[in-house]
Amino acid sequence: MFRAMLYGSHKAPRELVWIFGMLIYLTLMGEAFFGYLLPWGQMSYWGAQVIVNLFGTVPFIGPTSRCGSGATTWCPTRR
Repeated sequence: MFRAMLYGSHKAPRELVWIFGMLIYLTLMGEAFFGYLLPWGQMSYWGAQVIVNLFGTVPFIGPTSRCGSGATTWCPTRR
């Protein structure tokens, strides 16, 4: 990714290729996460907890992303 940024691969006329590449990358990351969860044992449970808590640290997005994970912390969508 650093090389792509260095060479300017995200600039015109190739920005659509960059967007599709990032969508494919994010899709594969999600697929890898769900594949890690398939053998639902202790290791995959605690691995999922770590990943969910990492997403919880992202500003503005993190607190709402933890709402669906069954977290017991404050959730802005719960009443």
